Amino acid sequence: MTQGSGALLAFALAGCAFQGSSGGISSVVDAPPPPDSPPVGCQAWTPYDSAVDPCAAALGTPVNLALLVDSTFNTETGELTVGGLPGALPGLVEARGDEPSVRIVNLASLSVVASAKLTLTGAHAVLFLVHGDVALDGGIEASGANGGATRTPVPGADAARCTATTAPGAGQRGNAAVLSSQGGGGGGGGGNSEDGGDGSAGGGGVSGGGKGVAAAGGVVLRGGCAGGSGGDGNSAPGGQPGGGGGAVAISAKGAITLSGRIAVNGGAGQGGTPSRGGGGGGGSGGQVLLDGEQVTLQSTAELCAKGGGGGEGAGMSSTGASGAALICGTAVASPGGAGGSRTGGDGGAGGTGAGAQRMGGPGVGGSGGGGGGGGAAGRILVRSRAAAVVNQGRSVAPELETLP
Repeated sequence: MTQGSGALLAFALAGCAFQGSSGGISSVVDAPPPPDSPPVGCQAWTPYDSAVDPCAAALGTPVNLALLVDSTFNTETGELTVGGLPGALPGLVEARGDEPSVRIVNLASLSVVASAKLTLTGAHAVLFLVHGDVALDGGIEASGANGGATRTPVPGADAARCTATTAPGAGQRGNAAVLSSQGGGGGGGGGNSEDGGDGSAGGGGVSGGGKGVAAAGGVVLRGGCAGGSGGDGNSAPGGQPGGGGGAVAISAKGAITLSGRIAVNGGAGQGGTPSRGGGGGGGSGGQVLLDGEQVTLQSTAELCAKGGGGGEGAGMSSTGASGAALICGTAVASPGGAGGSRTGGDGGAGGTGAGAQRMGGPGVGGSGGGGGGGGAAGRILVRSRAAAVVNQGRSVAPELETLP
């Protein structure tokens, strides 16, 4: 057993016991049988993805997962790290052809207390397959990085599947200035549930990057797409784009109750650098999918898959303001960067809400660098099998889509 620091570190993981400073064991789970042994007494149900068999032997034996402190799960390695202590969760990775591969995590139950947050990393989208109930009082975070920040892979937001020619598509890079009197074009915003916003032209008519286009539709577990980089100005780089939000699905045989937050927002585009660099495009929001016997969003629940705002273009000697990637708690769109430079174009707002409001806003032109386009909103999908969804959530952006 391992000694933790502070309060109980607790999570229930096969073959492991975690102690708190008081010496009390938070939870113990017997070691599972070999991975190819069928789960004992498994009762099947039909997840939203009917191709997934909850009782498949290859998934291993499900374990109870109760998170009491901030934790990180890597979808590439299958490793959960709690308080610096790593351990593997049962499950497997499934290839999905042209769509992002999916890490399926096999759990008996899942809970996150209000003071804890589970951060998801790694390139594979993630499906938590839960044989009992789910209680999420804390947070799950899989948002894209802001432009200029350190990039780590986000589940299901696969750059190889988000290009200028795919649907959904990444925003395109703004064109670079050629003459000293010109400004770089703004980068386009990433697409997802709708189109992203076009990057605006820089000074002297230098073209901005095209928007990323919307996905073709259907229920496919995939994250958002990055925006495009701002075009270079006069010996200065354009702003970096925001990354796409992640893809997180929870399919439970029992009930799902959410009073906390799940965030898969797109990252904000970075402002251009002087002289006259274009602003980066915002990344599009990802996808959250909740599938349970009964799904309840309590009054404090927050689900968000907003697009990031585009970055402002730079002026001759002033840096453009970066866009914003607003946290959950409001349906307000993430604004584009503005006010940092006198001659750079403003960034477009990120997508949120319903209908046309899901689209990323276009960047605004200027005599300096062009503004980056806003990223499109992602999707919030819910399937409540036995009864209607109870939606008392404080903030759901974009609007909730119910599945049959």
